[in-house]
Amino acid sequence: MAAAAIMVGLTFSWGLNYVAAKISYAGYDPVFLSIARSVIGGFCVFLWCRWRGIALFTRDGTLLAGIAVGVLFGVEFLCLYIGLEHTTVARNTLLVNSMPFWMLIGGHFLLGERITTRKFLGLLLAFAGLAPV
Repeated sequence: MAAAAIMVGLTFSWGLNYVAAKISYAGYDPVFLSIARSVIGGFCVFLWCRWRGIALFTRDGTLLAGIAVGVLFGVEFLCLYIGLEHTTVARNTLLVNSMPFWMLIGGHFLLGERITTRKFLGLLLAFAGLAPV
């Protein structure tokens, strides 16, 4: 029961994310807001790690990969938030929720990762939850 309440709360907050972003565009640039949110979020994660005693800056050989992934993730969100200026929240949400399909297709053609029946059925099952009742 508690897990279901947490998932409903998370889903609700994620659902309001693009709505809040769209409303905030009335007074601020989306790129500025995206960067500001990332800085604030990063600072919160840093504080949480310090509180828990988790070392963030140890030499383990993942710095360059982490920077590359962070930049790509940031560019993805910049594109999403800039696109939100030009379309509706509903269309943006559909685009975000269709990303696993694009990743499966990209992995198949660009990385040689085979699309198996199990992977495809898993995606269909996951997206069946998006169908209106």
